[in-house]
Amino acid sequence: MDYADIVVHVQHSEDRVFYALERLWKDCPVVDLELGDDASAKAPAVEES
Repeated sequence: MDYADIVVHVQHSEDRVFYALERLWKDCPVVDLELGDDASAKAPAVEES
């Protein structure tokens, strides 16, 4: 979804690893959504290679 200033990617974890969007957008600022300590609200870690 593209909302001009904000782009949202909703993916399964396997797709997230395949597309590695963190590398594509690594120069963009990270916004803390302040979702708390809920483990289900956190994105899985992606290994850099």
